[in-house]
Amino acid sequence: MTALEQFILEHENDDIPSLLLSKSKFAEIDVESACVAIQCRRRMKEKVPAYYAVAGIRYVSTLSAEQCSSQKTAQFKAKVAAEILDAGGTKDCATSGEAGDGSRAFRIADLTGGMGVDAMAFSQVASEVLYNEMNPALAEATAHNFALLGISNVRFSQREARAVGTTLDAFRPDLIFLDPARRSDSGAKVFRLEDCSPNLLELKDDLLARCPQLLVKLSPMADISAIGQALGPNVRQVYLVASDGECKEMLVHIDRTHNGPYSITVQEEGGDFAFSPEEERQAIARKADSLDDWLQCPALFDPGKALLKAGCFKLLSQRFGLTKLATSTHLYGGPVESLPAGLGRCWLIDQVLPFSSHTLKALGREVPPMDVTARNIPLTSQQLAQRIWGNKVATNGTSHLFALTCEDSRGRSDRLIFLCRPLTQRIRL
Repeated sequence: MTALEQFILEHENDDIPSLLLSKSKFAEIDVESACVAIQCRRRMKEKVPAYYAVAGIRYVSTLSAEQCSSQKTAQFKAKVAAEILDAGGTKDCATSGEAGDGSRAFRIADLTGGMGVDAMAFSQVASEVLYNEMNPALAEATAHNFALLGISNVRFSQREARAVGTTLDAFRPDLIFLDPARRSDSGAKVFRLEDCSPNLLELKDDLLARCPQLLVKLSPMADISAIGQALGPNVRQVYLVASDGECKEMLVHIDRTHNGPYSITVQEEGGDFAFSPEEERQAIARKADSLDDWLQCPALFDPGKALLKAGCFKLLSQRFGLTKLATSTHLYGGPVESLPAGLGRCWLIDQVLPFSSHTLKALGREVPPMDVTARNIPLTSQQLAQRIWGNKVATNGTSHLFALTCEDSRGRSDRLIFLCRPLTQRIRL
């Protein structure tokens, strides 16, 4: 272990500004580089444990560590890539069959390699991976890191993605992965395809001419229907991936042999859900016969963030026999036993109350602070919690208050408060 690596490990929990101010005490150490590595390692501890576990991993910048994929989402991309190719994506490609190490004999090209987390995951399912990164420092660090990690089936290239054609022709990939940068020259976040770098709209046809399958990571904030229209009928599948309670990634599978509508697969942290936009358009959401029905509702289902991003609103009601609270209130009531596990959170309803100033004052006096969700009412969750309990903070972490607009089948609406607990803990307040 080098002196720099030892320094990084010894000072991993130190205050970074204090370390930088005291760098004159460590004349033999590049303290600024060490501090970059320390900050990156702190992020990698949960995000990419494989990197954190190796002391000699090189880090170029905190920004690259912030923007890189997590190990979990990278493994999902690798799983999707393997499924695409196993399903027949290699029928007109250079490779097929089983590699000697148990991975499939596929070639995957990652044209925007970054810190290499995705390429590392691809190397576990493909016989060979092409890692391309235009930033020389990042490419050199990743080559060093892969050697430490014992990853030997990756080729390295340092070109702009738009100028990598001859390299692709020599490599003959079965699938190309692309993660366009989603920041403008000024550093602002961008979401439109034409504003990302490289511009997928300019590259798509050339890449498909060289490889039949593209897998592209886009911003989870991007509009799915706009993406489908912009990329055309070659879009076969859109994947939305949740992690740590948020919709973290959108993946788009583009297949040069496909000419038709696309489907959507949602990967929540505990389960998955597949549907087509046409199914959602044709679905009819169940509504309560009367607003009084909500007083007897046994449970609420709150879909996960990726499921909500997918725009699957009416279909959830129709497919699982749940009652949608209102057209613009994307929660569902009724028996939740038919729901697949892991698509969101299920809550047992302990009490339903009218939404009124009198109710809010009574809650503030009689009920300890709890977590709050406000949907489709003119208050944010934080504003409602402050209105009820002031600056008091919820401490038990189990009870939950939902303030929601509800509708019935006759078009009548009202605002109601649902006092809930997780499905496993039914206690009346």
